[in-house]
Amino acid sequence: MKKPFLLVLTFLLVCPLLFSCNKTNSNDFVQDVEMSFEIAKIKADEIEEYSKNNLETATTQYEMNIESGIVREKWENLLAQVYEYLEEELSESELKQLHESEIEWVSEMEKAINDAAEEWKGGSGEPLARNMAAIRCMEERFSYLVSFLPSDDLTDDIKPNSNVAKNVELSDVSNAAVTDFAVRLFKESIQKGENTLISPLSVLVALSMTANGAEGETLSQMEAVLGMPIEQLNSWINTYMSNLPEEEKYKLSLANSIWFKDTDTFAVNEDFLQTNADYYGAGIFKTPFDSSTLKEINKWVEDNTDGMIKDILDEIPPEAVMYLVNALAFDAEWQNIYKENQIRDGKFFTEDGAKRDVKFMYSSENMYLEDEKAIGFIKYYKDRKYAFAALLPNEDVTVSEYIATLDGEHLNEMLTNAQQTRVSTSIPKFETEYKVEMSDILKEMGMPDAFNYTVADFSKLGESTQGNICISRVIHQTYINVDGKGTKAGAATVVEMKAESAMEPLEPPKEVYLDRPFVYMLIDCETNLPFFIGTMMDVEG
Repeated sequence: MKKPFLLVLTFLLVCPLLFSCNKTNSNDFVQDVEMSFEIAKIKADEIEEYSKNNLETATTQYEMNIESGIVREKWENLLAQVYEYLEEELSESELKQLHESEIEWVSEMEKAINDAAEEWKGGSGEPLARNMAAIRCMEERFSYLVSFLPSDDLTDDIKPNSNVAKNVELSDVSNAAVTDFAVRLFKESIQKGENTLISPLSVLVALSMTANGAEGETLSQMEAVLGMPIEQLNSWINTYMSNLPEEEKYKLSLANSIWFKDTDTFAVNEDFLQTNADYYGAGIFKTPFDSSTLKEINKWVEDNTDGMIKDILDEIPPEAVMYLVNALAFDAEWQNIYKENQIRDGKFFTEDGAKRDVKFMYSSENMYLEDEKAIGFIKYYKDRKYAFAALLPNEDVTVSEYIATLDGEHLNEMLTNAQQTRVSTSIPKFETEYKVEMSDILKEMGMPDAFNYTVADFSKLGESTQGNICISRVIHQTYINVDGKGTKAGAATVVEMKAESAMEPLEPPKEVYLDRPFVYMLIDCETNLPFFIGTMMDVEG
């Protein structure tokens, strides 16, 4: 056994990380603190083992008291650095959870230290006992804090290839295909009588990343549902994401990530990861798929939706091997913000005749929509890059009946050929959120093989010794808030893979008052793509 002084000298020389863990890079910081933890634990174990058999002299006791005090101080420094890092990285809800647990932990550590001191009752070994009790409590605390630290980010290892041909023209044909997917997905998603809100763009991106791992009939079915061959989808989505307009008063942002299980039973295909890094800018994370991974994915989604989508995942099943995640955030001011005198009380009438007292926002717009069964309007956000579009079915037509008549071509034609004329409008202030598991919807749309472990072919994604890889769940969650200043909306889609196995003043103005159930969209004015689409069946006052 080493002499005590040599133990701590070795500890201080080998573990400079305890003094200055790298905070400039989250990966380096996590690796530093985890290495520091292992070294510190080994040294604490050695001190404790040495003290059991070598406290027969006062000199040895004195030395061990000092040495254990030094190790305790380094543990305190390490925990302080981890706390400082987490204060900057965690969400408000996570920080609240952390602070609440801190109170309980401090109380438990004080008790442990007092119990250890009681055994010595003021004897010469009491400082050593106190220090070791504190060190062991800090070890437990560190193990808990590790669950909040980020996983191994492989983005630096798998970088987008600049030589890959990406930018393509956003042709009318491709744009029409994406709009058609949006409408088909919306029609399959609506639930009669309930508010519905989906982001077809978010779902499209998540499924397209997934399709890069598919082959054979599985890939053919997915391409048929998504509306384009996967190579064309990769290029279209990359070009679309790269050219999104963004200014201080408006933005539409998308982020993508792939999380796969760190286990000997699953081998990911690096070409699959590279393709998704090249075209989607996907962050790549190798994780243990435990409670810490659940927190990390949820935090990543919350961060990349500006806090609008929380806790999208409720669990990570044992058979899960990968998550492909898209997060989308939209925030824009109206081109003309509503003034106080434009916001008035009014009544919203549901399809079953119920009345709701709500705030309505009144304005005059100049883009009018109309077909045989509905009327509507377009209202622009700042710089007219994005817009809110609404369609109000005729009074003798329900929302469900109207949606049944829609297809991508018809919707695209309506938006493209909007009439320039004065429209008196009202929009109810509303805020709503929506969550749906889309497996059955997507099977019904024509891609059942991807969910069937007996026939799914995701051989380009990776392979598992636990069985064939297939899609387990497609979780989609959205949020929107429409008020007098503008609109905020967020969406996230998680694909879970498992091994299982000019105006005309002479005409009287049109009128479109959204005082009964209606269909609404947030659209990209360049492509007329509805990146959010929903129904408002009932408005809470």
